[in-house]
Amino acid sequence: MRYLSAGKGFLLILLLFACTHKRETEPVLSEAKELLESRPDSAWVVLNGMNVEAMDAYNRACHALLLAEATDRNELPLVDCDSLLNQALEYLDDKRDKHLKAEALLYKGRICLKMNECPHAVQYYLKAQNLLEGEAAEWQTLSIIYDDLGQVYAKENLPKKALEMFWKGYHLDRSAADYRGLTLSLRNIGRTYFSMQYPDSAFFYLQKAFDYAGQTTDSIHFRDLICNDLAKCYYKTGEYASSLRFLNSIVKTSDKIHLYKGLVWYKLGQTDSAAYYFHQSAGANDVHIRIKSAYYLNQIEKECGNDEKAYAYSKKYDTLMDSIQERTRAMELQLVYHKRHKQADTTQETNDTTLKIILCIPIAWLIMTAAYFFTRDKKRSIKQKIQERKLLNFQRQTEESKRLISELENRHIVNEKEIIKRKNELDLLYGYLNDLQCKMFRNTISYKRITSLLKQNASSKVMTIDDRRVLYNEVKTVFAGFISKLSASCPVLTEDEIIHCCLSQFGFDSKAISLCFGYTNTDSTRNRKSRIKKKMINECTCENIYHSVFSDKNQ
Repeated sequence: MRYLSAGKGFLLILLLFACTHKRETEPVLSEAKELLESRPDSAWVVLNGMNVEAMDAYNRACHALLLAEATDRNELPLVDCDSLLNQALEYLDDKRDKHLKAEALLYKGRICLKMNECPHAVQYYLKAQNLLEGEAAEWQTLSIIYDDLGQVYAKENLPKKALEMFWKGYHLDRSAADYRGLTLSLRNIGRTYFSMQYPDSAFFYLQKAFDYAGQTTDSIHFRDLICNDLAKCYYKTGEYASSLRFLNSIVKTSDKIHLYKGLVWYKLGQTDSAAYYFHQSAGANDVHIRIKSAYYLNQIEKECGNDEKAYAYSKKYDTLMDSIQERTRAMELQLVYHKRHKQADTTQETNDTTLKIILCIPIAWLIMTAAYFFTRDKKRSIKQKIQERKLLNFQRQTEESKRLISELENRHIVNEKEIIKRKNELDLLYGYLNDLQCKMFRNTISYKRITSLLKQNASSKVMTIDDRRVLYNEVKTVFAGFISKLSASCPVLTEDEIIHCCLSQFGFDSKAISLCFGYTNTDSTRNRKSRIKKKMINECTCENIYHSVFSDKNQ
């Protein structure tokens, strides 16, 4: 992401001088602003040590923006500035302080992005965009907003929307002949095209970005970044010689570059050269680089027959993996802490709003009735979305457990206890997944229709063609994970037979399933069940699926 550039520094300093009411605050804020460009670490120390309580509201808002920028530049947790930015947004006015409020919204968006709240991040970015839209003097901040929006859309796997934002930023930078902005915009465009599997377009725009980088004041830095991008792209397309050529073109080497060189040499079959660079990156500060270095050094030593060294690197790899898991848990706890504080603020606002509503004139009966039905439908929709998210989360955890089990089974030194633990977790996840699918299916229209038909005495009542069409769609949505697994393990099953398995796995008896397929008797259903059993006995590769479909409760 881009930072707010020095071009706006003079304007912000003037604003700070104009708005300050305490003489002792003014020089410190202006000094911190000057330090931001050359020494962001020192600027952060100055801003973090200031007495915010002694400032007036406007200076607190200015201080919050400067501290957020300094925190972002130093790559420190931006979420620590969340409450300060909230206070700044409460004070700043949309018309009088349009520029400063847009910057506050920009950093709020980045905080939401750090907390994986992409929809909220987009909302803040769009609010900032609306404030500055049509303001010619604000092209640079607008370009940064478009860049951040593109990053969010790319993270959410929406490459077309990401490209739209990057192109908007590109046109603003081109109108202003801002070579730095053009370099970053074209670089993002090239990387997005590569993610869309258009390597020719990716190489074209990355090369253009490389040309523009030569006209910036920090040309070496930007050219190194783009050479690194080109090296990655060529590596992923299997052109290892071209990848190595661009890696060798990088002026300022780092542990990460050494790691990539090791990977390329390893792919080229030059294990000695690969080992040299992996040893160079093995002492990196970044734990992820150390993990990869240890893994490939373990592979190289195993290929060379050095079992003792391979075991040492394997042990180091396991230790590093444990440490990174601990860091991940710590970061997750920190995010949960900030989210809870946000929820507490939201709850307080809700309570205040409720009190105001109670003091208002009572609403008419007709409006209350309409509001009741609207709220009920909304809760059902929210409940359905929550269940869908849980279902997706359980599916991801299930796949991750399966992957870990597979890795553990393929190791030379098998950790049987870990495998048993992971398998137990997988069985538990399957149970949660099945319970959640059943809960979601009970909320569907089809389930209510089936139960209604079962309660009727008339035996001629069955589901219509339209009912069955809705049933098929809802079953495919709710039991998507189960259907995928069933189709993979027994591909000879037809669509009707798969739907039959889903209904049986849910717990419907032959009578209910017959009504679903439009039959008044159970003979056809029993015949189909016999055919499915024969197919699954002869073709199914997963015994657990067979037992889940034809368990005792479903007979």
